[in-house]
This record gives sequence, structure tokens and C-alpha cells, in this order.
Amino acid sequence: MMIPDKRFTGLVRLLGWSVSFLLSGILHAQTSPPTNSLQLWIRADTGVTTNADGLVEKWADQSGNANDAAQSDDTLKPKLIANAANNRPVVRFDGVDDYLDVADAPSIEITGDIASFAVIRVDDYANFNSIWGKTLANIPAPNDFYLSAGSGVPQFVRGDGGNFAFAPASRPVKQNTYAVVGIRQSGTTFTHYLNGATNGTDEVTTTPGDGATSLKIGSRDDLFTKMKGDIAELLIYSDALSDAQAATAIDYLRKKYGITNTPPTVSISAPTNNASLSAPASFAVTVNASDPDGFVTRVSLLANGSTIATATAPPYNFPVSVENGATVTFTAVATDDKDAVSTSSNVTVTVVAAAPPTLNANSHLKLWLRGDQGTTVGPSGGVLAWADQSGNKNDALQSDENLAPTMGTLNGKPSLHFDGVDDYLDVADSDSISITGDIATFVVASFEDFSGFRGVWAKTSGNQPRPTDYYLASGSGVPTFVRGYTTNDTDNVNQGVSASGRVTANTPVMFGVQQAGTAVTHYLNGQPFGTGTITLTPQDMDTPLKIGSRDDFATEMKGQIAEILIYDAALSSNDLANVRQYLGTKYNIAVIQSRNAGPAVQITGPAAGTNIVAPGPITVTATASDSDGSVVGIDFYANGLAIGSDTTAPYTASFSASFSGPVAISAVATDNLGNKTTATVTINVTGGQTAPIPTAGLALWLRPDHGITTNESGAVTLWQDSSGNKNDAAQTDPAKAPALIPAGLNGLPVLNFDGVDDYLEVPSSPSIAITGDISSFFVVNFDDYNTYQEVWGKTAGNLPAANDYYLVQNSGIPSIYHGNGTGSGIAQVVGQDPIPTGTFVTAGFSLAGTVATHYLNGSGNGSGTLAAAGVDSGDPLRIGTRGDLFTKLKGSFAELLIYGRALNDSERALVEAYFQQKYFQTAGNAPSLSVALAANNTLVLAWPSSADGFTLEAKTALGTGAAWSAVTEPVIPVNGQNTVTETASGSARFFRLKK
Repeated sequence: MMIPDKRFTGLVRLLGWSVSFLLSGILHAQTSPPTNSLQLWIRADTGVTTNADGLVEKWADQSGNANDAAQSDDTLKPKLIANAANNRPVVRFDGVDDYLDVADAPSIEITGDIASFAVIRVDDYANFNSIWGKTLANIPAPNDFYLSAGSGVPQFVRGDGGNFAFAPASRPVKQNTYAVVGIRQSGTTFTHYLNGATNGTDEVTTTPGDGATSLKIGSRDDLFTKMKGDIAELLIYSDALSDAQAATAIDYLRKKYGITNTPPTVSISAPTNNASLSAPASFAVTVNASDPDGFVTRVSLLANGSTIATATAPPYNFPVSVENGATVTFTAVATDDKDAVSTSSNVTVTVVAAAPPTLNANSHLKLWLRGDQGTTVGPSGGVLAWADQSGNKNDALQSDENLAPTMGTLNGKPSLHFDGVDDYLDVADSDSISITGDIATFVVASFEDFSGFRGVWAKTSGNQPRPTDYYLASGSGVPTFVRGYTTNDTDNVNQGVSASGRVTANTPVMFGVQQAGTAVTHYLNGQPFGTGTITLTPQDMDTPLKIGSRDDFATEMKGQIAEILIYDAALSSNDLANVRQYLGTKYNIAVIQSRNAGPAVQITGPAAGTNIVAPGPITVTATASDSDGSVVGIDFYANGLAIGSDTTAPYTASFSASFSGPVAISAVATDNLGNKTTATVTINVTGGQTAPIPTAGLALWLRPDHGITTNESGAVTLWQDSSGNKNDAAQTDPAKAPALIPAGLNGLPVLNFDGVDDYLEVPSSPSIAITGDISSFFVVNFDDYNTYQEVWGKTAGNLPAANDYYLVQNSGIPSIYHGNGTGSGIAQVVGQDPIPTGTFVTAGFSLAGTVATHYLNGSGNGSGTLAAAGVDSGDPLRIGTRGDLFTKLKGSFAELLIYGRALNDSERALVEAYFQQKYFQTAGNAPSLSVALAANNTLVLAWPSSADGFTLEAKTALGTGAAWSAVTEPVIPVNGQNTVTETASGSARFFRLKK
């Protein structure tokens, strides 16, 4: 029986992903799935041929297309397991080398619309788990369907063996639990399914091409990604299927394998529907949620389709504020322990402003285009002129009506509609819009789709920002702000900052960005929406400013633009408030945010100032409470490193300390809405080691003068961690162990990696599962750049999870990758200058927030924004290679430091001074002197405390005309270094040590 279309609810937006019920709570018995366009159907209860050991030799296709899956090698065969899923058989894959092959055939060369559904169970997500793939090596040609390492999030990738596009799901599949997973693509619209509910939607615009390879079950063509678990049944269609057909297929699988569940119930009890309040309004949204056959795992509150808060435990009480006059529709979405999702009825609240606000933030306003004023329409309906309301006469014009936008409406207000093909307007170049310094811009618009890049406005030379380009990224709808200049030798230099999330298509939004100094902040509907830095000084090339495109006419707006504001200054907090209230009220876009109060937390032991003899043990206790919710747990840290978590009172954690000195102990309490509060006490540890470097947050310290074990051939099999975290690096295969060079650098040993197969591995642990701020510094010598050169990475395959650092082939430019282990959630920042070969250097990087900075020999070597969220996959940290074992280090390694935080400039200067003294200062020579630029325009100079009798001197010019004079600032000893901090003067200064 077909499920009628009227059983489907509307689509809702939750945490950036879409959820809608595909099935009602009552499952109808189905004897078979839809067979129209069914090209492959394998089921473990029919057509399985095994050998005497129960290993699967053939799995016969039940679709009628004879696309049988087979395996001739006994060592690679999965096993048939009886009575596994709802007393039905499954085929079990070992996650090592098991897979089945389906010979290439026209019926499975599916490059257009597609649907696929499967019943699976995955043991764990230590690695990627493949369901099926038709690929060229690891590139879809045309399709690859797997679950991501670390997260278990389904991923479907389409491509032609070279170009490809990812379509990730939103929610993970629970490990060791049978589930129905599925995908559908109709045109460019892609949808994931999990146990009868949608699990994320996306736009996939790539054109797939078939590579004539076999279709593999439980792996793909590179034989790297393997299923570790069970596949009970698999359906593949050469059509997207209708909603009803997809529901029938999922209904059939869920009923057959007992994957049933009653969804939770959820409703909003306050405020009442159609309530009217005065702006600004603060109130609580109260949600009731329960589950009849399990428990509720989370409740999310949506306002006008966007999630504003999520509660992971009761009470489900959401304090909110609405700043401006607007209509707000609240919806609550509850998820249970079996991933069933229910959506409440809508509750609408009207917030009324006393009077419509006017735009008072106009002192630096250089361009103001509004759809309700100043438009001139041609005889065919094209907008030929859009008059600037700022008073600067920066009118936007289009002389060709075929290229002109047309009039439209946005939330009942006049707007301009751009067709996404060739519509644009030109604003003639003028001094007032040639903005190369601080800038702010705000826009009200609605985008029809993101199948291409969507230009908002740009002042570019070709496709290069000169000085500014503002657009939304293709596929994702992420706002992107780019500025740049051209060097004297015509090289293009650009820096950009992306927002922290995407804009929803077909939804009126108020968004913008501003730059103050080097700091860039994005905004969406009045709230911050991602930050970063741009350090270059942009250059204007006297080109027109284009609305809805840029100078190469490739990035085109598709949708409505109602209003644009451009300022030649960053706005104050008061002006920002005026802009969002004016635009929000005018276009009925609510400026709304959660007002949850954070929890209270206190460390009750040890007391601040307590003296403890290393190594301890040290037990930490804390109390916590929450005035408007509940406490879900406390995370404990010592000098920035995680030492434990506790979810129930009394909250405790224990650790030991290796180093003498102060230890900052922090307790971070989290409430049910995700707000965090931190309490910190500092204790003193005596009797431990004395480190010459900062130890706060030190996660891994590998040094050549401690803890190296070699075999009889001189190969390094163990390199002990000196940080105290026991993150030892090891290699059990002697053929892959780096060689120890006893006196490789300044009399100290180094490790030589052969560039073929040498590497060391550090097992994953909480202390090196660093997904946020991080610093890493090392002493290394690269032989050449004939191939990519890996320093270290914590990756899932070849993707950062969360960090990867290597040198680019041929160029030697360093690159930092940061991400979540999937192709759709990574970001990269490359260095400015290459690292030289054939010589030892000090190098490294840091990540503070989203700002990543490279370092080379103590100086900055380029910076940029890493906006991708870091997710650790649980894979080992590898030195000299990464998880795919492809990129290798060819050269020598002396020392490695990794911190679970961003070091400040003073601390980085200490690290550099330590490296210089240890590796580059020989006996009888003067000690090394390092200089670092710190915050507040200050310089930090450092040299070894062991350098007795030396005086720091300075002068303003080299040569005989200027005299050296002693620096009068006090010398402060820190971690074995003498340090001096002085204010940078803005003119040249030269320093030396004299004895």
C-alpha cells in the first residue's frame, strides 16, 4: 500500500540541516519495495552463496538485472551471519579487507537522478565505513556512499573521476545499531534519510561521469575505505523516486528489520499563539517534550526557521529576546534516543515597535540603495537606474535593459530581482566608494539558490578584489568577504574571511560584514556570524562598483536585493544597533537571540595557592548550579590540557604533574542550553622537572636528548613524550622506523626520515585530540620538495581531523589544514615564503580562534582564516606522514612541540630562544638573541639566562655615526630565558648582546 502524500509534514530547519517526517509513526506492512527503475537489489535472506566456512562467494541481484555481487578470494570474503537483524541474516564485513564486486554494466552506470537505501550496522567509526561505491581509485565515477570516520555522518559523493562534489548528511548513524540509511537526488536537489526522517539536504551541481569500473559493496576502488559491520539489504535505483515511492522503500526496510520507534511528543506551552508584545521584548519559550518508548536526547528551538538554542536536558525553557518590531514564528523540534524527530505546532508572536526606526547611522554612509526609493524602470520593466540616497550621487545604472534587474518584492517591500544570468548594475568609480581602509556593508536580500556563486556587490579588476569583493559561495551559501592588491611584479595578493555558516535560500535575510583594522566580523540577522583577520592594505583600481556581479561577470546574483548600505568606516555598537533595528523592522526580519544565563561553578579543592609535591596525585572537586536550567557536566583542565569530565555531582577529576611551577586548574561547567562558565584556581607544584619552555597546555614534546629507543640497526622504535602526557611516538615495523643520526645537529641526535615509508605514530588521546586553538613548533631539515613533505598530521585518511601540516610539492610553501575529516568541512592557510631545503630551520604555526599564523625562524610567515570547525576522528597522530600513508617526510627531525592552545608572542619568543640556544649556538659563540612582536605594539627580546655578563644594547642606525646604548627596561627571567619587553618606537631599532 502506498503512503499518500498528505502524510508528509512541511520542511523545517534544524542546526543547519533539514528534517521532515517521511513516515508516520504507524508503519504499514510492505511485502516488497518499489521495483520501477530498481537496478540492484541484494538481500541477505535470498540469493547468498557461501563456502564451507560461511564466507560469501556470491550475493545474487534480485532486481532482475543480474548485477550479482561476488568475491573469489577467500581472504577477502565477508561472512553470512544468521539471525542477526530482527532474526534475519546479514552479511558481515571485517573492516580490514572484505568486499564484494559487481561487474560494470549499463544498468549501474547511474549518472543522473538516483536513489539508494540500505540496512546497515557499523561497529565503530575509527575509520571510514563504505556502503557502496563506483569509483576511480578514491574519486567517485560516478558515486561513492560511505560514513565518515570519527563522526559516522553519512556522505554521498558524485563525480566524474576527477571533479566531484560532496553531499554530507546532518546527523550521524549510531554505531553498533541497525539503521535504515538512504539518499535521493532529483535534479540538483540531494536528500539524505535516516530511519524514515530526512537527514540533511543540499544542492549538488556537478555533472557525474561513469568510469566503467566495478561497483564495490563494502569498499571502493582504492580498497582503502572498508565497511566494518553488517549490510542486511541494499537497493539502488536509477531514478530519484517519488516521495511516496521513497516512503514505501523505507517502510519496507524498517518493518522487515524491526527498526521501528514511536517518535517523541513535543509542544510549546508558552507564550500563547498570536501573542503581541512591545519591542524590545524579553520572554521565555517553554517546551514540553517526552518519549513513550525511550527518552528525549535534545530539544531545539527554531525562530523563523533558524535554530537559536538547543537543550540537551530538561527543563526545556528558552529565555529569548526580540530587539525590533517583527513577527516571529517559534517551532520546537525534539529528537529521541533512536534518532526519531518530532516537530511542534507553530507559535507566532508579534513584536511591535513604538515607531518605525529611521536610519541614523549615516555619518560615514557612502552608498545607500533602497528598493522603495530612486528606481527608474524602462519600457520593458528593467531597472535602468537606482538612485543613491546617501547624498554622494553614487547612482547604480544599467544602459542595456536586457542586462537590467526587474522590480520585485521582499516581505511586502519593493526590491530588485536579479536573474542569476546577466543582470547587474554599475556604480561609476568615485573617491567615496574607493574604500581601502575600514569598511562596513549591510544588505537585505533573498537568494533563490546557490547553484553558482552569488555576487552581492564588488569593486574588482576581473575577478580580483580591487579593493573588495562580497559574495556567497557556490553550493553552500556562505557569505565571503575578500580584499586584495597587485604587487609591482603583477602578482595578485588577496585575503578573505568567510562567515561561520550558510544563508538559507528563499528566505529574506539581513546580513553584512565590517572590517575594523585587521578584524573582520560577519553578521546575520543582527548577530555576529563569524570572524577573521585581513592584514593586507587593499588597492583600488578605479573600476566601477557592480551590484549583483563583479568585473568578470561570472559571479551573478540570483534573487532579490531590497537594500544596500556601504560605509567607509567600521560602525560603533550604537550604529550597528541602529542599522539592524532599521532594516529588521522595515523588512520584518527579527533580531532575536537566546538570553540564557550561564551556570555558576566553583572549585572547592584544592584551594588556590596550595603547594603540592610532584607528581601528586592531585584531585580536583567542584560544585555547579544553573538558575534557569540544569547543569549537564563539568570539564576539568590543568594548564589548558583536559584532565577529565564528570556529569554528576559531586564533580571530580584527578591528574598528576610532571613539571615544577604554577598549575592553573580550570573547571568548565556546561548547562543544558550549551552555555559554559569557567572557574580557575592556581596551585604550585614542587619537586618536578624544570622546563626551558612554557608548559601550560603542552600536549606533546619530543626531543632528541630524552627517551629515544633504537633497535640493533639504529632505527628509532620509540620516542618518549617529555610533556608528561605519555603521548609516546612509536614504530613497530623496523622497515618503517626512521634512523637515528647520533650527532646530527650541534652535537645532538636527530631522526632521519627516508621519504619512502618511515613514520612514527602517537595513539589518539584526549590531550592530542585538539580541535580548537593550537600551537606547534619544530626543528626540521627538508631534503627536497620533489614530493609533498609531511611534518605531522592527525587525519582521517588524507583529510584533517583536526590538523595537518605539510610542505607543498615543488614550492616548499607550508600549509596548515584544519577540519572535520570530511571533504566538505576543511579549511587551509598557506604560508608566505617557502621553507629552505638542506638546512635546519625552526618552523611552526598557531591557531587562535579562526586566525592561523605560520612561523619560520622566529618570524611570521603569513596568516589567514581557518573558519572550518575542527573535529577529531580518533585516529593516531602521525609524524612524517598522515593517515593515508601517502605524504611522507624526507629529511631530518630534531624536536617537536604541540600545545593545546595558542601561545602568545612572549611565550613564542621563549620557544624560539630555547631552539636557538640548543641547536644553533655553539660553545664559545655569543648567545642567541630572539625578537618577537607582541600585543599592544611591544617587542619581547629573549636570550638564555646562562649567558652571564651580557648586556642588551640598542641603537637607531647601523654604522659609526650612532652609538650603542644599554637598554634600560628591566630584565625578567622566565623559564631559563632573560626577557626584556619594550614599546616599539615606529622607527628602526637594532639590538645586540655585549659582554
